[in-house]
Amino acid sequence: MYYSGKEKYYSPSEGKTYLASIPAGYDGEFGPGIKALVMSLYYGGNMTQGKLLEFLENIGISMSAGYLSNLLIKNLGDFEAEYNQVYTSGLEVAHGST
Repeated sequence: MYYSGKEKYYSPSEGKTYLASIPAGYDGEFGPGIKALVMSLYYGGNMTQGKLLEFLENIGISMSAGYLSNLLIKNLGDFEAEYNQVYTSGLEVAHGST
């Protein structure tokens, strides 16, 4: 979901403040759950970018059109590689079981 900030801890004995790192999967303010939802609705549900922005706004998530566009097109190579791995594994299983 939406990530509002890093955890902050103060150590009185050391007189120092420690700032936690951002959790894995977060890029900016949005985590893997929102990203997966957006990708699923766009590619699987055939939602337009305009309708996605409207949907996100209706559930209380403010995302710019530019950020959404980059999210949908930026790392397509990673998704294509994962798709090819799943496809190849599926073929191997299918041919091995006949």
